[in-house]
Amino acid sequence: DMIFNTAFLISLITLASGYAGSVHRAAAFQIPQKQSHRKMTSSDADDREPFTPANVAFVGNSMLYFNDTPRAFLNIAGSGAFHRQDSCLRGGASLVSLLVDGNGMQKTFRTPNAILQTNSGSNKEEDPTYDIGAPTVDALLSKQWDFVVMNDFTQAPARQSYREASSRALVEFYAPLFRQCGATPIFVMTPAYRKPVNDSADLGSVAEFTASLKEGYKSYVSALEKELPLPNQQPRIAPVGLAFLHIHDTNHSMWEKLFCNDDFHPSPHGTYLQCCVLHWTLFRRAPERDLALPLDGNFQKRIWGNARFTQHGNGEIPCLYQQ
Repeated sequence: DMIFNTAFLISLITLASGYAGSVHRAAAFQIPQKQSHRKMTSSDADDREPFTPANVAFVGNSMLYFNDTPRAFLNIAGSGAFHRQDSCLRGGASLVSLLVDGNGMQKTFRTPNAILQTNSGSNKEEDPTYDIGAPTVDALLSKQWDFVVMNDFTQAPARQSYREASSRALVEFYAPLFRQCGATPIFVMTPAYRKPVNDSADLGSVAEFTASLKEGYKSYVSALEKELPLPNQQPRIAPVGLAFLHIHDTNHSMWEKLFCNDDFHPSPHGTYLQCCVLHWTLFRRAPERDLALPLDGNFQKRIWGNARFTQHGNGEIPCLYQQ
């Protein structure tokens, strides 16, 4: 077991902000200097402008709901950056299948931390209302959002036939929804698996798998750019997979700790890194230290105290990385 420690987490923040910053200077990952619908902070830490708290929707699968990325990201970003979140998530979903099948969190998010309210007049065994997200992608994106954070089934962008199907869905179905809700699409480039599980051996090494993922997500951006002409809606890529690869190449033991025992879902450390990369992608800076690394020593509770689902499966605060 490896207990969370400040030095380790500082390393993740540093890698996320420093590496994501260099990656985003590439064309496909470029972040516009100005956003017409919200103030963005300066990249200069000493010259930061306040910005309007963002409304963020999440569309995807277990790579986002493991360790509850939506709520963890809100906790790391703080109310000054993050106003509200909602989601449409389903385990194993692709961007295509999620449109058809909709939300699949009815059982997974049926945990104490997901309880929204209690039906009045019931007994002790009453059935509460749970925060499971919107029932469908259409319902979720019928509201106004600043950002929509989304990911595909991990292997889909790396396989040509699935990539083409996702690109068609983005153009035909997602683009009109983005124009309606006014959001900037944020693609989470998920990491290559730690081991060749889920029939992924043909995708090659970690570096080869990651390269295919990068190519796939760049094709998604290209497909959407033509459909979203407004500058403030140009899609971005959150290069989580590239951050994982960078750690794989520079600190292999740290990289091993970014995955759960199944070798493809993120551990709490992996989710933490994912949130840091997302923060940089949306706001062009690392999260504030007192939010991302609270000085009271209550880190786990601060980030995951309200998690609806963790790698333990029941919303339990992830105090340890289970090896």
